[in-house]
Amino acid sequence: MPGMRELKLLNLKRWRAHVDALSTGIDPAQRETPTAGALFNLPNPRNNGKFVKPYNRVKDEQEPMRGHETWVSPRDYRRVDRPGNPDDWQTTRQAVPQYGRDWTSVDVASVHKYRIPVTSVTRKVGDLRICCCCGFRPTGAQWIWMLNLLCFLAHSGMIYATLYFAYFRHDRNWLTETEHLMIPIYRIRTVPTQYMLDNNLSKWSDGWNNSLTSDEPNSGLFLYDNAMPINFASLIIAFFATSALFHFWALIFGAFERYWFWYWRQLDDCFAYWRWAEYSISASIMSIALAITLGIREQNTLAGLFMLTWSCQAFGFLVEYISVPKAYADTVNHKYPVGPLQMKKFADPKNNDYGKTDYYQDPHALKLISQTEWEADRPLYDIKDPKQPIALERIDWLVRAQRTRNWIRRMVPHIFGWFTMTSVWFILIVQLENAKRDIDEISDINIPDWVNALIYGTFLIFMQFAFVQIVFQRLNPGFYWATELAYCILSLTAKLYLGLFILINVIMAD
Repeated sequence: MPGMRELKLLNLKRWRAHVDALSTGIDPAQRETPTAGALFNLPNPRNNGKFVKPYNRVKDEQEPMRGHETWVSPRDYRRVDRPGNPDDWQTTRQAVPQYGRDWTSVDVASVHKYRIPVTSVTRKVGDLRICCCCGFRPTGAQWIWMLNLLCFLAHSGMIYATLYFAYFRHDRNWLTETEHLMIPIYRIRTVPTQYMLDNNLSKWSDGWNNSLTSDEPNSGLFLYDNAMPINFASLIIAFFATSALFHFWALIFGAFERYWFWYWRQLDDCFAYWRWAEYSISASIMSIALAITLGIREQNTLAGLFMLTWSCQAFGFLVEYISVPKAYADTVNHKYPVGPLQMKKFADPKNNDYGKTDYYQDPHALKLISQTEWEADRPLYDIKDPKQPIALERIDWLVRAQRTRNWIRRMVPHIFGWFTMTSVWFILIVQLENAKRDIDEISDINIPDWVNALIYGTFLIFMQFAFVQIVFQRLNPGFYWATELAYCILSLTAKLYLGLFILINVIMAD
């Protein structure tokens, strides 16, 4: 039986062999050369679990030249002409430099674009075209940016619609006056009638569909604990405004290259922490809005639902925090531009630190991300010979089992997140069923169908967020950028679904 020391040595050998296996087929000299500005073909999803050769960087043939410079744009092979000798033309598809030129003499606009590697989402070009066959092929970053623009416009439109129907339509000041709402009565048996009338001074009668109106100064919504009024329209505006604000930041950070470090860099590193910051706020507010719509007015219950939803998003954040793709520090040229000073540093010929971009020494240096391997995954080994790592091209049940084990290990926080998310929805669904039972016993008017559609429809949409993380964590890191597309679509669907139901059936119901 081997001792602890022997096991540690064996594990160390496995890791070393694993590192050697990863570097198979990559010339060390190529790893020290700038990335070629060629089109990057997206990984094939059918290759999930199969061996995908690491990206081999070759010497860039589009290095700027002296004189009249012509090279191919890395995005769509459009030729760019620069002033110089008009007789010095490069007519080939990829121009070959005829004159040597030092990087320090290149203008800033050329330098900071050159330093972004092909594996970045800003350089990945798929086969999907805009306007079918006659349009251009956007990069992954362009698709994400356009989707963020759509989300921002949709959320901004919902903010204005809520303000209009709750305030402007009734000539109310949204800063100083309460909104005009038709709030359904729930849980009539559990709340004393006299208490409700004394605190709201509103007209009401038996039955779910007869509502508290806010023609009086009070809005008709209050907490049972301390009778504090609830501004329901402001709650709806809050989760739309939160999403609109973060989508606006994505538009700014994604459009200007000096801010790419704060958005595209996160997608390249497979860790979009801004996304989870937005979800932790907007999703928590959405859960409170659903609870209030179902008749929950207890202060402690609403606070508990808020924190449960927030912790669910925190577990999703932890999954990406520990799921770091394998990477090696680029020691040559690749950096993200983070501002004018950083770009000036790139182009300054007197800078002694020029070209030294070790990620561990310079936080703005770009890690060259592996498209196939996760850092937290344990190396694959053969049961018959544990000292030898499994070749990357090997595909059998043993390889799939070990990769599944690594995947489950990275998904442990996600599993805990299911407990918090299901707890929130269990409380909401139980509240809905209790409200049905209480109302059916004292009135012939049942809860409308839109309430059931609101709760169960939102529940199904929320479940899709969890499945997106399950699927894309099982894939390779090269697919991570697509999670932003999926999450943007789901976020827009969930918020519009909830917002439109509440807007039509509560705020406009007068």
